[in-house]
Amino acid sequence: MLIWPNTPSSIATGDLNDDGKLDLVVAASTYASYCPGCYYSSYQGYLNVLIGNGAAGFAEAAAYPLADRLPNGVVIGDVNHDHKDDIVASNNYGALSVLLGNGNGTLIGPLNTGSGSNLRSLPLGDVDGDGNVDTVLRDYGGGLSVQKGGGAGHFTAQPGVTPGISVNAAP
Repeated sequence: MLIWPNTPSSIATGDLNDDGKLDLVVAASTYASYCPGCYYSSYQGYLNVLIGNGAAGFAEAAAYPLADRLPNGVVIGDVNHDHKDDIVASNNYGALSVLLGNGNGTLIGPLNTGSGSNLRSLPLGDVDGDGNVDTVLRDYGGGLSVQKGGGAGHFTAQPGVTPGISVNAAP
């Protein structure tokens, strides 16, 4: 079996263990081919969490598998109102993978939620004023997609937004 190493696709920083020091989340994927010349291969998505020491160093990464969902964007924020940082990753299936933070650097999940078409960048914010974190994503074709947050880590896709221009820049 041939295995290609983690290929990073996105990086985010936040304080996942509430110690006042920045931690690092690296979205990545691996590729494996089970026999040279065969067409059978698989991809595996991961979120790698590196706890920061406050002196520009990080502990060894803890990997959180996303199965066949390949992350292409990642952001850190509190999506379930518990005052602990959570991780949200957009992926190749057009859904979001949410990992809820425990406040000690460990995560629960992933919870795969929302839908869309090969979603890219994903800033978090309350875009509809209901007090829950939502996200606006850029899809593969350059359009926008709103994923409405339910306050517990779940997101629901809303009708697409057609801005009249192609949105190609990530935040």
